[in-house]
Amino acid sequence: MLFAIFALGAFMFAQASGPGAHFMSFASLSCPTMRGTGIGFNQGTLRVGSTLALFFFPVLGASLGSGVFWVIALAPLMGLVALLAKRWEPVGYDAAAIEETWQREAAAR
Repeated sequence: MLFAIFALGAFMFAQASGPGAHFMSFASLSCPTMRGTGIGFNQGTLRVGSTLALFFFPVLGASLGSGVFWVIALAPLMGLVALLAKRWEPVGYDAAAIEETWQREAAAR
């Protein structure tokens, strides 16, 4: 029982500090002049996906048995492949490289 509680807590922490927290940041950065529209579209997509998953997960579970977890495991992998293929930068420049330059300049002072 303690492991299940710990696992749930770890999942919630990871979701709050990872994709769950940053999901709306990408929409804001992608559409800076129409931030509300970007976030609204993002929320709509999120809710449609949740609704479809609520319907299709039991259907897949019934047809694939425990193999459904391989399908679920492929979802993050497809996202990673899409990110690596697109190499999309939401702000239009490499923010990490600029921050690294600032840190080097600050250390040199």
